[in-house]
Amino acid sequence: MKKLSLCALSALVGSSLALGLAPQLPVSAATPASATLVATGTSGSSANSGVGDSGLGQAWGVNTTLVGSTRWTVFESSASNLITSDTNGASDIFVTNGSTVTRLSVSASGAEGSIGANSYDPTICASGRKVVFTTENEWDTTDANGAEDVYVVDRDANNNGILDEFTVSGGVTTTLVSQSYNTDTGEYDISYLGANSGVISDDCIKVAFVTDMDFKFEDLNFGPDVYVRDLSSATTPLTWASQYATNGSAGGGYLPAISGDGASVVVSTEATDLVSDSGAVGGLVLRKANVGTYLTRTPAGVASTATLADSERPSAITPDGKCVAFKADRGYDLLANGSGPAQGIFLWDNRTGTPVITLVSKAPDGIAATSAANPRISDDCRFVAYQSNDEFLSSADNNRKTDVFLFDTVQGTTDIISTNAAGASADGDSSVAALDWDKTSGRGVVMIMSSASNIHGAAGGNTTIDLFSVPFTAEVATDGGLTALSAPARLLDTRTSGTKVGKTDGSGSAYDLTVAGVSGVPSTGVAAVAMNVTVVDGEATDVGGFVTVYPCGTRPNSSNLNFVNGQTVPNAVMAPISATGHVCFYVYGKAHILADVSGYFTAGFTALSAPTRLLDTRTSGTKVGKTDGTGTAYELTVAGASGLPAAGTLGTVAMNVTVVDAEATDVGGFVTVYPCGTRPNSSNLNFVNGQTVPNAVIASVSAAGKVCFYVYGKAHILADVSGYFDSSLTALSAPARLLDTRTSGNKVGKTDGSGTAYELTVAGASGLPSSGISNIALNVTVVDGEATDVGGYVTVYPCGTRPNSSNLNFVNGQTVPNAVIASVSAAGKVCFYVYGKAHLLVDAAGYFG
Repeated sequence: MKKLSLCALSALVGSSLALGLAPQLPVSAATPASATLVATGTSGSSANSGVGDSGLGQAWGVNTTLVGSTRWTVFESSASNLITSDTNGASDIFVTNGSTVTRLSVSASGAEGSIGANSYDPTICASGRKVVFTTENEWDTTDANGAEDVYVVDRDANNNGILDEFTVSGGVTTTLVSQSYNTDTGEYDISYLGANSGVISDDCIKVAFVTDMDFKFEDLNFGPDVYVRDLSSATTPLTWASQYATNGSAGGGYLPAISGDGASVVVSTEATDLVSDSGAVGGLVLRKANVGTYLTRTPAGVASTATLADSERPSAITPDGKCVAFKADRGYDLLANGSGPAQGIFLWDNRTGTPVITLVSKAPDGIAATSAANPRISDDCRFVAYQSNDEFLSSADNNRKTDVFLFDTVQGTTDIISTNAAGASADGDSSVAALDWDKTSGRGVVMIMSSASNIHGAAGGNTTIDLFSVPFTAEVATDGGLTALSAPARLLDTRTSGTKVGKTDGSGSAYDLTVAGVSGVPSTGVAAVAMNVTVVDGEATDVGGFVTVYPCGTRPNSSNLNFVNGQTVPNAVMAPISATGHVCFYVYGKAHILADVSGYFTAGFTALSAPTRLLDTRTSGTKVGKTDGTGTAYELTVAGASGLPAAGTLGTVAMNVTVVDAEATDVGGFVTVYPCGTRPNSSNLNFVNGQTVPNAVIASVSAAGKVCFYVYGKAHILADVSGYFDSSLTALSAPARLLDTRTSGNKVGKTDGSGTAYELTVAGASGLPSSGISNIALNVTVVDGEATDVGGYVTVYPCGTRPNSSNLNFVNGQTVPNAVIASVSAAGKVCFYVYGKAHLLVDAAGYFG
């Protein structure tokens, strides 16, 4: 239940043609390590009854949280030898820090419960201070219903920082939760029907539970309902989380899951009136701000008419309430074309604001594991753990028993966790108990209950069930949101079909391309992809053609590439993707389209819903600049425009800047994009007379929220913004020139490709830190290129082994710029290989730590 998140930044933004960065290995799958027994008997022997599963309740038997360096794990067990003097012959709630086991299902003075009175289903809040569970004991003086109820233990009730001081008066409190304050009588209404399935929010404040008691007068369904108690207020009545919608009359639900702040509660229900557009069979409902939303919806967004929610185990929700892992029966219509399985574990992912449902319990070939059950989810939505007795999920699974699996939503991989130390399937049945993952350290833990004797080298496996903690590691990158593919992957090449995209009069249809779930891009949780898009053999009228890359839906008034008849033009694009994982390509004109993806953003980069045009000087008829370079820079306010944050909070934007109808002397012209103020000695675009040139730009924004465009020459300027970076990208105060080989007179490379790469030290240069740089945002320009008839190219990479990719392509005599986010070596260097010969200009705009 500890809060963790994933943002990945590896190495690569771009592609094999224009923004292709040095490839790195992809984020690896989880790697399990040696396991430990979570609890043993007082003499070091095995527990004499099941640990983590007492056979009672139907919610959580184990829950865990990491507090600093201490992991607190709560669990239920009927074992009598975990502590001394356990004589009640019942299931109890225990907590352990890995060395000491303490019983929590006791009175405030520490006295054990009544003989045969069981306690089960514990959950622990993130700080480890409070634990909620269901018990048959009646420790509250008002609790005399003879039924199970939900209680909360405050392990530090006197706020002295010391936990579990049962011998100190007021050190620990045990309080009845399943009651509601009555504002009319000023007293608590007790549930004479009892309560169960209590879960506590990570902030230790809210508790959701299930009861047949009608705490609200509108609750007339005579069945189970989910209510929420606010522990911070003694006089706040319960909230009815499974209440019917405005057009309903019954409501009802069970098996709640609660978000970190308690604002969102997921309810399993068979009622059909919790949501206005209810399905025919109930399903899974997310309740927030007294409004219910169906999670079990079809790709078209309508409520499922087939899906049944799990009636035995609760779903699992992330602390932010944006992801839910759940088991569904008859989930046929949850996936496209009615392809959902009869049973399976699904992921509801709302991180982009538009929910997407994907199947988690599946083999690499897509076959569903229909026996999968009991999901757990990491707090960042990256990992989902579940159990299944299907044998085809892993090549290591051949024990014909139930095993525990871990699905990585980023990599799309499934790892078997319940194995022996050698990685072979264990010799007993296993089930998932808990999941925790720390993206900062790249370490996690899956807790499993198993009768096996050889779980990752840990002893166990008597006739009872033992609780094992299986640690795992997975590669992560620093915050910044960009995850690099191992190499740029071609997603589209229309030349293979022979059919170009578009029509010369602009009436052609956009090409709809699926990118999510393809070539290493995750199926969910992706906000945008880093692509190189190339127009090949363009056909256009005299006014020219252009390409717009956008997340399908309504086409924006923007462009990413401009071309004339017969031209081949590449450009880097940071493309937002639709909720269904698609990107669309509209061509005004006709052209073959190549699309190469090199990485994707999950966080750190916020994509706009569609690229937005902020500037088009053609509307005024006045070009920017003068051919002798004495023109004034164009000052553009970007902060607060078109969904961008306000001035002072916006640091860097991703833009596509296009020069149109350029005028230049024989030496050519260029454009510098900078955060106003003093103009730096750098350039983002280079052009010759009459040329139209686009380029991707990562532009720093001034404190006043502005970006300036200086033109050496004259040109119309188009500026389209696709998104903005958070603080994970540190922008320089102005672009800084790191390299200009013209000063030495020596070009880089040889026309036959046998030249040596230019090694540039970037760490510590021009305002960059001397250490801690993982990636750097550059603009790289080829000047006066020399190439054979096949053309030349430049590869930018973190030195070492040169990858098979390129960042710029040029022909003889050409000047070509492009944006590059380059990986930096451990020694703080970036290398530039030129196939051909050329002068290189390198300007830095910022860096990722």
